[in-house]
Amino acid sequence: MDKNILKYVPKSKRHVIFDAYKDQDGYWICIKHDSGFEASRMEPGCHVIHEDTIQELRYQIAGIKKRVLTNQSTALKLTIARRLITLYQPSIKKERGKI
Repeated sequence: MDKNILKYVPKSKRHVIFDAYKDQDGYWICIKHDSGFEASRMEPGCHVIHEDTIQELRYQIAGIKKRVLTNQSTALKLTIARRLITLYQPSIKKERGKI
């Protein structure tokens, strides 16, 4: 997690950020899938923000909003997804070498 990028994220939204980094392609922010938030200025349901400049990234950060559930089936799908993420999260961390 790049602290230089996180300084542009308001404290009220930092708890939903899974990862933030910069590479040769630009700036990246990954939003936790089980947080109930999404990048509303990207495609619907998007959890990854990628921009070339910090100004564009800041515009997208302002668009991180609470996800709106349209019906009960969507809520059920979200609950199932959260449980799957919880089940597989330890193995993902092991693969990335964080444990």
